[in-house]
Amino acid sequence: MKHIILLIFAIGIGLTACKKDPVVEPDPSDKLALDSLVTEKQEIVVWEKIYIDAYTRGENISFLWSTNHGTLVGSDSSSVQYYACPTCLGLNTIECTVSNDYGSISDTIMIRVKWD
Repeated sequence: MKHIILLIFAIGIGLTACKKDPVVEPDPSDKLALDSLVTEKQEIVVWEKIYIDAYTRGENISFLWSTNHGTLVGSDSSSVQYYACPTCLGLNTIECTVSNDYGSISDTIMIRVKWD
């Protein structure tokens, strides 16, 4: 009987000794978030210019935009101007990467380019 009581006591001490305070990590979305990429049109004609805006949260955010076809103007800001030449017909991908001390996040938006 003493052995059972000692065993239960030892298990109880072992369980409470291993218990750690929970570590609360900050929500990354509070420090860095790319909520959306928005444009006035997702279908344009050749040489038409549109603006694409990145809506973000966080401090000291830097922007990097890229595209698989077409031209971007202002690729280091929250808003970029996009236009496409005749060789860019079809569906094009524009990517925005935002970063700060907490990391990097990317999102894409698709723009269809067609003839008039």
